[in-house]
Amino acid sequence: MGLTKEQQEQFVENILAPKKVETDSGKVEQHSLSDQMKALDYLKKQEAAQKGGCQLSRVGVYQIVNEN
Repeated sequence: MGLTKEQQEQFVENILAPKKVETDSGKVEQHSLSDQMKALDYLKKQEAAQKGGCQLSRVGVYQIVNEN
């Protein structure tokens, strides 16, 4: 997965915590779990791209003509 131990622990902590908390001193709301999963997916893709595992190359487009 490529995440550090601290990042993994933080993610698990976010999953177990409530989405919104309100106290006398203020309120806090965290990103939805689906947004957090999308962010993790984005980070994994960025890491893979930096490693060079995902390289794109330009491919030509040709038209095949039947001579019959």
